Amino acid sequence: MTFTIANVFSRSFTLIGQNFALLLLTGLLTYAIPVGLSAAIFYTTSGLDVNNPQAWGGEQVMAMIAFGVLSMLFYFINMSVVTELTVTRAVNRPFDIGPALKRSLINIVPLFIVMVLCGLAIMLGFILLIIPGIIVSVALSVAIPAYVAESRTGITDALKRSWELTKNHRWAILLIFLLIAIFGAIFGGIIQAVSMIFASQSPALIIGLNSIIEGLYTLISTVFTVVIYVVLRESKEGNAPEATAAVFE
Repeated sequence: MTFTIANVFSRSFTLIGQNFALLLLTGLLTYAIPVGLSAAIFYTTSGLDVNNPQAWGGEQVMAMIAFGVLSMLFYFINMSVVTELTVTRAVNRPFDIGPALKRSLINIVPLFIVMVLCGLAIMLGFILLIIPGIIVSVALSVAIPAYVAESRTGITDALKRSWELTKNHRWAILLIFLLIAIFGAIFGGIIQAVSMIFASQSPALIIGLNSIIEGLYTLISTVFTVVIYVVLRESKEGNAPEATAAVFE
């Protein structure tokens, strides 16, 4: 398949449409629900006032740190599972969530390191100039799918792999991410406006709801990122689609 913006969107929407229930359930179970419940619990038990951080004491600060760590753990579990789900379903292979969850626990630390290295490289690019930072962020955008989907790819190799796969297609990839970001901003703004109406009545509920909405947006953006990775592999390497998912057998 040739890598084009139209092909990426067509493949992504087809995959989401055909696997909507599975994707939604996976996203809810691996990120949105546990993070939303954790946010509500931390808020109610610690007396956290999100509108007045200056009043936070030691207990509130520790609650925020604990919530941040917990959210990060679920984020990497979600990234690993959704990546595997998207790769397998993109090539019409069956998906087994049990083994995927086991592999996701193994992937937590490596994915954290991949993200840190990507973040440092992107930050260095923005320090030099804005344009290099954008180029680096796009060039490393499929490092996580590369690590999860290619069993013999190490941490630094995943970054190199992403750099090679995105070469000659980075402006198109950037436009795809910009379109997703615009959609996310509009959707998030609507949800934020609605949630503000009920914020004074149930702040804990709003925090939990926002976590769920964030999880759903993360799910959609992850699907698009993985589809970009799959289409790049098929376009550049000429592999049959099934070869992309062979690592999970």
